[in-house]
Amino acid sequence: MQYSLADFVLSDQLKYRFGRHFLFWFVCWFFFGSLYAANWFIFGAHGTGISYIEALFFLPCHMFLSYSIIYFLFPKYLSTDRYFRLLIGVLIAVLLSVLLSHLITQTLVFNYRKGNDLPLPRSNFFYGLMAGFRGTITVSGFAVAIKLAKIAYLKKEEIEQAAKEKLKAEISFLRGQLQPHFMFNTLNSLYASALKESPRTAQAILRLSDLLRYTITESEQVSTDLTKEINMLHDYCELQRIRFGERIHISWQVHGDAQNKKIAPLLLLPLAENAFKYGTDELLEEGWISFNMEINDGELIFKAINGKTEGRKPSTGIGLQNSRKRLNLLYPNAHELIVHDEPEVFRCILLVQLNKLENTIA
Repeated sequence: MQYSLADFVLSDQLKYRFGRHFLFWFVCWFFFGSLYAANWFIFGAHGTGISYIEALFFLPCHMFLSYSIIYFLFPKYLSTDRYFRLLIGVLIAVLLSVLLSHLITQTLVFNYRKGNDLPLPRSNFFYGLMAGFRGTITVSGFAVAIKLAKIAYLKKEEIEQAAKEKLKAEISFLRGQLQPHFMFNTLNSLYASALKESPRTAQAILRLSDLLRYTITESEQVSTDLTKEINMLHDYCELQRIRFGERIHISWQVHGDAQNKKIAPLLLLPLAENAFKYGTDELLEEGWISFNMEINDGELIFKAINGKTEGRKPSTGIGLQNSRKRLNLLYPNAHELIVHDEPEVFRCILLVQLNKLENTIA
């Protein structure tokens, strides 16, 4: 099993936590031992090792201050935004650690040096406090900085994850609005055909089956083949052709290579639905609808144009509003939806960069 640096730094597993804490304190011990080793060169190799032994004496003092801030004061006050109490707590912890450092100097360090005939540390209380303050602040400063960086990183990850979940929820909501509307319209078409005892009913059922299969299997995917989306729209148009018969003329053209292209599923259907919904309105006379698709490299241009019928219901625009929302979520800054509502013609033109699908919502 492979382990990454992220596991070592961020994981809460005991082995990783122990490993990174051990590494931090080993580096601190080695740093201070090496820093003050020069003072003992006059005593030879034996004297050089004294600084490492004394650095080990002061580790508990550094640990006390660092862990007091990280594991007691931060959870208790930083996470609850009680910054004044946090400041007071830090000052108290620093004072206690400084006193502990001076106590270690006057006991462990003093007795160790005395037993090895080495120069004794200064006994001045103020000097001892300042020395302890310098050492504990240095080490705890590094420890606290690392902890704050980790907190900031995890908070950023939490915010990004929440944003992803929000996007997924919004897209699921929009998709949920789309599919029932699509299925009800299709079933109404089939019902009307059955009432007329049309011989095309069986063909309509087959088309509906393909459409439902597509919506069920592909709608939950982040992307689908553009060829599948085109076939789905073709089936939808054929169902509408069965419904209206010779009363409607449907033009369908595809230019360019759709192979090996991906698109968000059911992205184009609302535009087709809108054209049929407001270009037919239970036609009493002939109507027309035109679909034109151009595929150039990674760009798709889809045009849905319908003639207006007399006395048609005013458009609520809900379908197009949902389309705009989905496009903003799925193709941010990589699409353009143009709507022209003219006296006799309604045009929807969609330009979308297919390779800019936002995959972070997966």
